[in-house]
Amino acid sequence: MSTGKMKSIIFLTLLLAFPALAHHSVNAEYDTRKELKITGVIKEIDWINPHVSWLVDVKDSNGNVTTWKVSNVAPSEWRATGVTRKDAGKVGDTVTAEGWLARDIANRLYGKKMTFGDGHTIIVEGSYYRTDPNSN
Repeated sequence: MSTGKMKSIIFLTLLLAFPALAHHSVNAEYDTRKELKITGVIKEIDWINPHVSWLVDVKDSNGNVTTWKVSNVAPSEWRATGVTRKDAGKVGDTVTAEGWLARDIANRLYGKKMTFGDGHTIIVEGSYYRTDPNSN
């Protein structure tokens, strides 16, 4: 085999392996023993890979606003289970997010349960999303 062909094979192998190496475990990034519930107003929604994310402005008892980043799985996983971008709320909506705190990043949460101002709820069970049938 020629050197050029070998280099091409190595390059393609590394190129294909890179996404798998870049992915991380939820348990590595979030502490599953530290659960939190926040309520705030959606400031921004990112429906992009690698994870759907919301920036949520949360007001404390003194009126101070802190922006939290709430993330969960990829948009493709949402679509595969029938949850659409429309289900993710919109800027200005109220949302309550329940989930796990990030290990090393302040004001970051893995959203296991998202309840939106209109009453619908999206629950994350592993990589399975569903709209809660008991919500409006």
